[in-house]
Amino acid sequence: MSKIIPFIHVKQHKAQCVDNTRPAVQWPVQDLEQPDGDEWLLAAVEGSRCEGAALSIWAHHPNLKQSTRKFASYITPLWPTTEGESLLRRSVQDAVATSLEAMEYGEAITGRLVGVFLHRLAASVPDVARLAVCGIDDQGRRLHWDYFSAPLKAWADSHGMTSLTAYRVEPEPSDVTVAGLRTHLLASIAHPQDAGYVAKYGESALRHCAQWGGAR
Repeated sequence: MSKIIPFIHVKQHKAQCVDNTRPAVQWPVQDLEQPDGDEWLLAAVEGSRCEGAALSIWAHHPNLKQSTRKFASYITPLWPTTEGESLLRRSVQDAVATSLEAMEYGEAITGRLVGVFLHRLAASVPDVARLAVCGIDDQGRRLHWDYFSAPLKAWADSHGMTSLTAYRVEPEPSDVTVAGLRTHLLASIAHPQDAGYVAKYGESALRHCAQWGGAR
């Protein structure tokens, strides 16, 4: 698989499907293939303090496991944070840790865990929206991936692309755009009932954690 590259370290160059000279990296489409089973999910928590908790959550909440798999299919392990880490790995670990914290500081009910887990996954949207992805289709046309519209590799395959270019968006997307993408992501990965848990518990549970965590 291609190496994750922090964009702060990428030299400006003319990318295949980018009009302006800007930091960009190439992703071979073959590197975006999601393996059978849960390889990407397991790799996202491997060796972390929350590994056991993640496996337990996915075993007891298959909807959350499916949602995490869908999320992974959009950004793959290659999407970088600003520091050059895998955004998938960071987001999944944050979702696990924060949902457990919410259960510790609040009523231990399923809806709270599910809502906070998904809410935290959606907190990755600003990092996703910092980058745009484009490719040249089999007709020679430049096309851009619409965020969370389809798994990244499936979208590339449907247009006969062999490589994609990821580049930094300038200027950065507005708060309204980020909020809209967050809603779009949740609608595309969450079971309807789980989406309701996000609305009911997501934000309020995190505020509760901050209040009691600070007073501890």
